[in-house]
Amino acid sequence: MRFKTIVAAIVPAAAFLLVASGASPLPSLPVFDAFEIDGNAVSNGKDDWKTLYDGLGSAIAYSGVICDYAFDPVPTNCGDSHACACPALGDDNVFTGGGSKDIYDIDQWKASFKNNPPKDEIDNAYAAFYSDTNGDLIAVFGADRLSTDGDAQIGFWFLQNKIKVDHSTGKFTGGKHMVNDTLILADFTKGGGLATPRVFKWMGTNNLVEVTASADATADVNDTTVTAPWTYVHHHAGLGDFQQGSFFEGKANLTKALGQTLCFTTFVAETRSSQELSAVLKDLVIGDVDVCAISVSKTCECQGFNADFSAFNIAFDATVTNSGAGTFGTGSVVTVTDDAGTPGNTADDVVVTKTITQPLLPGGTVTLSGQFQSTSNPPFNTVTARIANSSVVTNSDPYGTACDPCPLDPKLKLTKSCSVVVETKANCGLVVRVNFTGQVENTGNLPLLVTVTDDQAGTVLAMTLMLPGQKQQLSGFYYPSQANGGVTDPCQAMFNDTFTATGQSPFLAQPVVEKITANCPLCPCQ
Repeated sequence: MRFKTIVAAIVPAAAFLLVASGASPLPSLPVFDAFEIDGNAVSNGKDDWKTLYDGLGSAIAYSGVICDYAFDPVPTNCGDSHACACPALGDDNVFTGGGSKDIYDIDQWKASFKNNPPKDEIDNAYAAFYSDTNGDLIAVFGADRLSTDGDAQIGFWFLQNKIKVDHSTGKFTGGKHMVNDTLILADFTKGGGLATPRVFKWMGTNNLVEVTASADATADVNDTTVTAPWTYVHHHAGLGDFQQGSFFEGKANLTKALGQTLCFTTFVAETRSSQELSAVLKDLVIGDVDVCAISVSKTCECQGFNADFSAFNIAFDATVTNSGAGTFGTGSVVTVTDDAGTPGNTADDVVVTKTITQPLLPGGTVTLSGQFQSTSNPPFNTVTARIANSSVVTNSDPYGTACDPCPLDPKLKLTKSCSVVVETKANCGLVVRVNFTGQVENTGNLPLLVTVTDDQAGTVLAMTLMLPGQKQQLSGFYYPSQANGGVTDPCQAMFNDTFTATGQSPFLAQPVVEKITANCPLCPCQ
């Protein structure tokens, strides 16, 4: 059978094994009661599988109902998108090869398209995670099978690496087992009723350590026909409800079982040849069910202009928060990417990384700092974050916000002096000439394209780029036609003219303008 993956989130996982043991006593009921383990998939007031299937409930991660059975004939009711996503004919995706056992590492497992005995054939499998009121991570898991002609053994792994199957080679990709991958095993009994799970954690090849006593694990198989919320087919009854002994569900407290809350990302449902840990594995369903989640926020501050004054330097602090229920282990790499305010251009992205030196617990934060350049004021940029560990990557949603505007202080300073000279000009006789000198200085904090004009002499400084602190000397002359106000008394006659300096910048909506006027007497009579 082909398998189909439905993604809920991305996180490392722990593997979980349940094995039935009729002689062992039932575990005490766990405190967790947000999800019903009662031998059916329909809610009696709290979350159940139909609740999650309908997109409701309080699970922090949900795999979806993953179809693993090739229907023949193909269901015609495409109002059920689940049915239409199931394989249309074909063989089952199953474990194969001598290395496909729970005691062996994942790189020894192999899969192929073959048929299982109907009682070992999984129709659908599903898993979800809940956060208990005390923060413990609760795994719930279930499956329905094709036939109830006999008992079967079922197992569920919860893995920290993102594991897939490469159908071209039959190999499992994404890494090996990690310490504390968790396996849960139980009986899938023909008659139904409570199933006694056993829980194991992976500690190395052929080293599954039982942690049932601390796992608060329980399971149930339907002991009567119950409603199937999704498309289900029975080997004899055909499409319809779950026949007695065809629906299995269970739950376990992974935090208690492992002594910590890990980032689970993959679950594997399996059927097995026996209750022994070394049993041959048969049917296979694999899916994503991510526990971990992160969010990112940022603050930013303008640090002034870059070296050539073409853009602003913007410093940012990005805070990444573990917003999920799992813990990111030591050695995980946190990466923050800032789009520098140009979401369509990755060439100028700023990427900052940090390797965490201690576990990042739920609610914990890590801050990364960086700098980007922007020509916008106020600058606006968007950051995204990810945390990677082994083959697993957890991504955040983007976070964008405008920074405070960069403080702009455009200023020009003018000085001016003048003197009067009486000179003789051919054909004109005596004439008055006013000479002037001065200076324009950029006393602000941003470059300006500066032009200076004199109201009598015209342009005295063509447009020139002046950086902060730069000065330009000004000089010129003009021949006035008369003294101010038409005064003719040489001791009273005055001449004046005005400099106007205009500074422009792409960072300014309006130019900066500065003026200065100088008065020059014709004769220093006093």
